[in-house]
Amino acid sequence: LAVPEFWFVVIGVSLVVGIIAGSYPAFYMSSLKPASILKSSIKGGKKNSFMRNALVTGQFAITTILIISSIVIFQQLDFIRTSDVGYSRDQILTVEISDEDFFDQYETIAQNLSAHSNIIAVSSGNYLPNNIQSSTSGVRWVGKEDGQVINFHHGDINYGYLEMLDIELLAGNYFTEGKTPGYILNETAMKSMGLTLDNAIGAPLVFWRNQGTITGVVKDFNFLSFRLEIKPLILKMRPSTQKYLMLKVSPENLPETLAFVEEQVKLFSPDYPFDYAFLDDAFDNMYKTDLSLGQLFNAFTLLALFIASIGLFGLAAFMMEQRAKEIGIRKVLGANVLQIISLVNRDFIRLLTFSFLIAVPTGWYVMNVWLKDFTYKIELDVSIFLISIAIAIGVAVFTVSYKSIKTALTNPINSLRSE
Repeated sequence: LAVPEFWFVVIGVSLVVGIIAGSYPAFYMSSLKPASILKSSIKGGKKNSFMRNALVTGQFAITTILIISSIVIFQQLDFIRTSDVGYSRDQILTVEISDEDFFDQYETIAQNLSAHSNIIAVSSGNYLPNNIQSSTSGVRWVGKEDGQVINFHHGDINYGYLEMLDIELLAGNYFTEGKTPGYILNETAMKSMGLTLDNAIGAPLVFWRNQGTITGVVKDFNFLSFRLEIKPLILKMRPSTQKYLMLKVSPENLPETLAFVEEQVKLFSPDYPFDYAFLDDAFDNMYKTDLSLGQLFNAFTLLALFIASIGLFGLAAFMMEQRAKEIGIRKVLGANVLQIISLVNRDFIRLLTFSFLIAVPTGWYVMNVWLKDFTYKIELDVSIFLISIAIAIGVAVFTVSYKSIKTALTNPINSLRSE
């Protein structure tokens, strides 16, 4: 979030305005003189009327902004969870290895693990596919211009890493035992070097003074956060630098499979804890702050709606009291319940319209600021604002109608008795 302080201001102002809106009728009514009340001479005045209207407008403007924000945050997080990131996260078990000597025995470990019927594939890497952080500009290739600087992210992987994750191969080969490993690039790296799928395979490449050739090109996948655009990536075979043991497992008898994996890991690394996670959980954890923000906004939106309803109910009760004689006269002259309800709601709908004129552009601006943190994001569709407005109107109409129905059904003699 680019401006976290803003959210505290929005939430704080919403609560304060809600409390003021709910308290105003009580304070006003308590300030009236008993003699005035007994004479039924309660009057609003332009100043008080302006205050009431400003409270309703401001309160529902802030509430609508919170509704818009909640919907946008939910849709963005849902977009992240459901988007094709270019690799499979399903049933990928990852075990973080702290023992530096563990991967010296990798072939034996992989063989033992592969013997289990519920373990489909075994591999390893120094990074998980959703968080390949290391980068360097120490890469040279034929055709590189003098002074040209490109930062390449790079990861060390083992045989079967790309196949396990279903990362699509566009040209060349995956790393295969018995063949010179070379380097595998993503599309972005290939294009940044001025190569194409037709001439990339076999092209020489020097990585940190280690000479080799490009043996494969894979389709771009999101190896960083959705906040960042896909960067050039070079993958290389270096089993000695691995940090994560990775297994594709069957969902059947999962507890038994986990117990078996733990047993095998501790067999080769008895002095270190068994630290495991599933790749989809690791992916979700990257957006833990945004998920918490979404939950916070949902909670405060419900609270704001509740406070808005209380404040609106109080103001509606106050206005019904002021217009009791008018409503009584209209009923005597033949107005039905529906006409009375429409009369009362019309005033509030007018105020809500002003609040939406404030809330929609403000909500659009605020959410655009938040979404700027993401390279891959949803579009602010008009339906988001229509849904938000519909929710706010629904709450307002329900709240006001409840009180107005009760007033409309009251015997007009009661309000006109003093006349």
